[in-house]
Amino acid sequence: MAEILLLYGLAFFTLGLVIFVLPKQAGALSFVPHLSWLAAFGLLHGTLEFLIYWKTAHPLDSAVLEWVSALLLFASFVPLFEFGVRLCRGEAGERSRFLRWLYVALPLAMLAVVAAADDALTGFVTATRYLLGFPAGLLTGYGFFVQSMSAETSTSSRSLTKHLRIASAAFIAYALSTVVLAKNDPAIPALFLTQNEFRGMFGVPVQLLRALCAVVALVAIAHLVRLINHNSRQRELDQIEKTSQANESLQEEIERRRKFEDELALMAVAFETQEAVVITDPHANILRVNDAFQAITGYRAEEVVGRNPSMLSSGLHEHHFYRNMWSDLQSTGKWSGEVWNRRKNGEVYPEWLTIAAVKDSEGQLVHYVGSFADITLRKQTEEQIRHLAFYDSLTRLPNRRLLHDRLTQAFNLSMRSRKLGAVMFIDLDNFKNINDTKGHEAGDQLLVEVAGRLSFSVRESDTVARLGGDEFVLVLTDLGASPEEAAAQAEKISEKILDAIRQPYSLADGEYHCSASLGISMFMDHEMTVDELFKSADTAMYRAKASGKNTYFFFDREMQVALESRLSMEMELRRALDKRQFHLCYQAQTDSERRIFGAEALLRWDHPERGLIPPGEFIPLAEECGLILPIGQWVLETACAQLKTWEADEHFRHLQLAINVSAYQFRQTDFVERVKQALEQSGANPALLKLELTEGMVVDDVAGCIEKMLELKAMGISFSVDDFGTGYSSLSYLKRLPIDQLKIDQSFVRDLMEDADDQAIVNTIIAMARNMKLGVIAEGVETEEQFLFLNRNDGIAFQGYLLGRPVPLGEFERKLVD
Repeated sequence: MAEILLLYGLAFFTLGLVIFVLPKQAGALSFVPHLSWLAAFGLLHGTLEFLIYWKTAHPLDSAVLEWVSALLLFASFVPLFEFGVRLCRGEAGERSRFLRWLYVALPLAMLAVVAAADDALTGFVTATRYLLGFPAGLLTGYGFFVQSMSAETSTSSRSLTKHLRIASAAFIAYALSTVVLAKNDPAIPALFLTQNEFRGMFGVPVQLLRALCAVVALVAIAHLVRLINHNSRQRELDQIEKTSQANESLQEEIERRRKFEDELALMAVAFETQEAVVITDPHANILRVNDAFQAITGYRAEEVVGRNPSMLSSGLHEHHFYRNMWSDLQSTGKWSGEVWNRRKNGEVYPEWLTIAAVKDSEGQLVHYVGSFADITLRKQTEEQIRHLAFYDSLTRLPNRRLLHDRLTQAFNLSMRSRKLGAVMFIDLDNFKNINDTKGHEAGDQLLVEVAGRLSFSVRESDTVARLGGDEFVLVLTDLGASPEEAAAQAEKISEKILDAIRQPYSLADGEYHCSASLGISMFMDHEMTVDELFKSADTAMYRAKASGKNTYFFFDREMQVALESRLSMEMELRRALDKRQFHLCYQAQTDSERRIFGAEALLRWDHPERGLIPPGEFIPLAEECGLILPIGQWVLETACAQLKTWEADEHFRHLQLAINVSAYQFRQTDFVERVKQALEQSGANPALLKLELTEGMVVDDVAGCIEKMLELKAMGISFSVDDFGTGYSSLSYLKRLPIDQLKIDQSFVRDLMEDADDQAIVNTIIAMARNMKLGVIAEGVETEEQFLFLNRNDGIAFQGYLLGRPVPLGEFERKLVD
C-alpha cells in the first residue's frame, strides 16, 4: 500500500511540476494561460499523498496532523475547482451567473455538512470530498471536453482533440474515484479505519485508479502542451512568413512609392526648367505656371492664374493665325510654331511655342500644356549669320553672294523697264602700299571710309558691294532707255565716285591720299550672264589702271583681247623662274674718261616663243600679281654671286654692280635679312653692291626707308636714287636719307640739246648734288652732244647706249678685257 501511495503522490506532484514548468503559450486554446491552477492542484495533492505515505510509515495519533491533512486536501481541490471553472468559462471573459452562485453556495454547503456531522473533522473531509473535490474533477473533465469540441471546429489537429478528450475522461474518472468508497479512501484513513482495516478493504484499487487517472491526465496534458507549443511555433513561423511576405510587400510598396516620389521630383524639376510652362483647363484658363514663365513674361503666377493666355498677345498676328493654331490643336492634339508675344512691360519678343492637349483614360480633354522659350537671342544669332552670309564683315556692304542676287534682280528690272543698267568695278590704286607701310589696321580704316563714300555717291536703288581686298562693285539700274543716255549717266556717276575717293582721308597717324581705277560694263535685260558682266567690267578696270590709274573706262572687245593676253603672260611669268627663262644683262657705267667702273644689272626675259620680252611689259605685271618678290630675290642673289666670281679676275674685281629694287621688295619686313643672307651665301664684297631705289618709293615711307638703309649702309652697301626728278618734286627728304648718288632720269637727258628747261633741270640737279656731296650719274646718254654737255661738269658718271648697250655677261666681260 505504501508503494501505491508513493506512486500516487509522485504522479500528482509530477503533474503539477511538469505543468508548472511547461511554457504557457496562448493562442491555440483559451485554457492554456490557466494551467498554473492545474499545476498548483498537482503540487498540493502530491504533497498530501507524500504526507499520507509518511503517516503510514510512522503511525502517529495526532489531531493536528489530521487537520493539516484535511486542510491540505481542501487546499488542493480549490485550484482544481478554479481551473475547472475557467475551463468551462471559455473565452467569454466573465463568470456566468451560475458559477458565481456556485462559489457562494459551496462554502455554505460545506459549513452545513460540518455542522451536521458528529465529528467536525470527518464532516470537513466529507464535505471537501463531495462538495469540492467531486465538482472540481467533473468541472475540469467537462471543461476539457468543451475545449476538445472547440478545437475540433477551429483547428485541423486531430491529435490535439484526442488528447483533450483523454484528459477530460481522466479527470471525470478521478472525480468519480474521489467519492466511490469514500470510507475506504486512505486519504485520511485514521478518521474511519485503522491502517490494517484500510488495507483489507478496497483502498488499493481506488488508489491505483486515482493514480492511473493522474498519470493519464499528466501524459495527456503534457502532450496537449507540446502540441499547443508546436502549433504556436507553427503559427509563429506562419506569422513570421506572413510578416516576411508583408515586409516584402511593404518593401515593394516603399520602392514603388520611392519611384513615384522620384518621378514626382523629376516632374517637378522638369516643370521648373528654363522653358516656360503653362497649364490650363479645357477652357484655356491658366491653372499653373512655372518660374521660367514669370521670368520671360514678367507676370507673377497670381496675376495670370484664371486668365486666358491671349493676355500675352502682341497683336502682330492676324486672326486666322490663331484660328489655324486651334484647328490643328483640336485635330492632332498638338501644335508648335513661332509666336510673337508681349511681356508685362510692353516689350514684344519672339518665342517658340509648343502646345499639347492632355486627355484622361476615357479620352476626355482635361488640360492644355504649353511650353515656350524666348528665342530673341536665337533670332539675333540667325540675323548675324544671315548678315555674315550676305554682307562683308568689315564694310557692312553686300558680299559676292548677295551681289549676284541683286544683279539678277537688276536684270529682271531691266527686262521689265527696257532701260539699261551698269556694273562698275572699282579697285583702289596702290592700296598695297598703305598695308605695307602703315599696317592692315590703317588699310581696313581706309576701306571702311571708301565704302561710306561709295554708298553716299549712288542712289538708294543702286547696290554697292565689296568683293574682297580693295575691290568694290556697283550695280546701277534705270540709267536710260538709249545707250547714249545710259552711258552719260554712268559717266557722271563715275566722275562723282572718283572725285569722292580722291578726297583726303584722316587715318590714325595722319592724312592719306588715295585714288581708284574704275571699269564700266553696260547691260540690258539678260544679254550677258553675271560672270560675263563681271569679267567685262574687270577688263575695263584693268584698262583704266594701265592708262595711268585714277580714271575710268567703258568695256569694249579690244580690252578683252588685251586682258586675255595679260592673263596668258601672267601664267607664263609664273613658270619663267622655274624654267630659268630670266637672265641678267649688264650696261656699263663710265666716268668722264669713258672708263668702265661698274655696271647696272638689268633683268631680261627670254621667252622660248615670244623671244626677248622688254622689262616694261612684264615688270608692272609682276608687281601687280606679286611675282616681283621672288624675281627680285633671284636678281639679288645672282648679282651677289657674280660679284664674288669677279673677285678672282683682276679685270673685274674693281667693278661695282647696281641692281634695281622694287618698292614691293624693299617694303618686305625682312628685306635687310634677305640682302645680308645673299651676301653671306655668295661671299661677295658689300662695298661693290649698289641698290637703286625710286624716288616715289623713298617718299612714301621716309622713316622706314631710313632705318633699313642705315642697316644696309652699315654693311658697306651704297644707294642710288633712280629716276630722280620725276617723283613728287620734294627735295626735303634728301638731307635725311643716307644715299650716295643721284641718277638723272633719261627723260631729262633725251631732249637735253633741244629743251632749255631740261638743261636747267639737269644743271640744278648737278649743283644740288655737289652741295650735298652726292655723286651724280646720267642715264640715257645716247649722243656725243649729250655726253659733251654733261661732261662740262666734273665728277659726272655716265650710262647709256653711247657708252654701251645692255649686253649678256660674256659680251660685257670681253669688252672690258679688250
